[in-house]
Amino acid sequence: APTAAAIDLSKGACLPGLIDAHDHLTSDPSQSGYEGLGTSVPRQAIMGVKNARTTLRAGVTTVRNVGAEGFSDIALRDGINAGDIQGPRLLVSGPSLGITGGHCDNALLAPEFKHSAEGVADGPWALRAKVRNNIKYGADLIKICATGGVLSKGDSVGGPQLTEEEIRAIVEEAHQHGRKVAAHAHGTE
Repeated sequence: APTAAAIDLSKGACLPGLIDAHDHLTSDPSQSGYEGLGTSVPRQAIMGVKNARTTLRAGVTTVRNVGAEGFSDIALRDGINAGDIQGPRLLVSGPSLGITGGHCDNALLAPEFKHSAEGVADGPWALRAKVRNNIKYGADLIKICATGGVLSKGDSVGGPQLTEEEIRAIVEEAHQHGRKVAAHAHGTE
């Protein structure tokens, strides 16, 4: 599979492979907010192909991709591993997990659309099921939104969102399946 070895190092000095521990390769910052509502999951996967190649060419040979809609990051990882596309070694999470109305739940649509992001659940057992679902479809790790964030609507940036009981359930379930958990956490609490 084309990984770091696919880079032509004959053109000069080389830098050891870099590791990016927090990325969103299947997204584009110019397509956030309301603009992002018109971006399909297949289009996100295509953006991921471009971003993965660019990232590899910049010398990053390993990326932890934390949060992607529609398992587009898993498709990207599998395409790289199969040698179909160029990109760094990927560790991927699939959809981020969070609470209804929280940082991982897109709150830009009006209530009549009744939309919830695919990683949204409330309560320990519902969140365990989300962990199992992400693992079922190929996640290497689990990403949670423990607090609010700057890009979400209607939540407090640093305010806790998952309860301690919910976080414990997610971590226990992930660890039972040999997965680690990464947390979005802007707050100190």
